[in-house]
Amino acid sequence: MSSSPAPSHAARERGSVALELVLVTPLVLVLIAFVVFCGRVARAEAIVRDAASAGARAASLRQRPSAARADALSAVQANLAGHRTTCPAPQISIDISSLRPGGQVAVQVVCEPSLSDLALLGLPGTRRVSERSVEVVDVRRGG
Repeated sequence: MSSSPAPSHAARERGSVALELVLVTPLVLVLIAFVVFCGRVARAEAIVRDAASAGARAASLRQRPSAARADALSAVQANLAGHRTTCPAPQISIDISSLRPGGQVAVQVVCEPSLSDLALLGLPGTRRVSERSVEVVDVRRGG
């Protein structure tokens, strides 16, 4: 009777490296997808924050409420369009009830950017992002 030689140490190592690679690769891919998801959410929050801030600033520069509201709305929409964000129906609230020198204006923007291309993670297709910005009206401007 002859016995077959035992596998060498190098052959055993090749098998365990392949097994480790098969086990680790899906975890690494899920981690990468999660990092991308977090980055997309952070970017959406920054874009919505910038849009709300631009709207509040535009409204604070006007004296008449109708002009302030129109400029705020235009600034928010232009800001969102400039970032090519996927916010199909932003909700924009403009508070100009204290529009006077020394008063303040506030703009709130609510957006639900699409994240459906990251659906492989089992995460929702959209995420609600809401930001509010308040701007003080200059006390030296004309009433």
